[in-house]
Amino acid sequence: MIAAQLAVQAGANVYTTASPRNTEFVQSLGKDITIINYREEKWWDMNLTDFDAVIDTTGEEKAWENSSNVLKPDGSFVTIASFDVGFDPNGHPPRKYAAFYCLCNKPSAQDTIAKGLEECTLKIPLVEPAYPFTEQGAKDMLTAQAKGASL
Repeated sequence: MIAAQLAVQAGANVYTTASPRNTEFVQSLGKDITIINYREEKWWDMNLTDFDAVIDTTGEEKAWENSSNVLKPDGSFVTIASFDVGFDPNGHPPRKYAAFYCLCNKPSAQDTIAKGLEECTLKIPLVEPAYPFTEQGAKDMLTAQAKGASL
């Protein structure tokens, strides 16, 4: 959600997947976002080409493999949800970057996001429902997440 907003603000053409129930919400993140209904279409089968980057936030099976269909030869692939691509960002030439990425520990990057949230130029990520910070709460959250019905 944050990545899409930052990309739109930087002038990128953003394509993202969403279910029909979330279309209105995703459209509210930026006017230049193209939404792909993942229930009906697969982004790697849509003849999309010459993308600068693919950002995998869901751990979709074969996302790394499928990204080769849409990326420029020197494009970037970043995932926060799958280890399939590995951890060496330079390990897949000619890709500019391709790796699992967990945390950007740069104060300037964190400050950019914090400023956007403070100034309301970035929408705050929604987490529904809230779970207590307990062992049972964590189990309940993971069970709900595994059902794939999160926002």
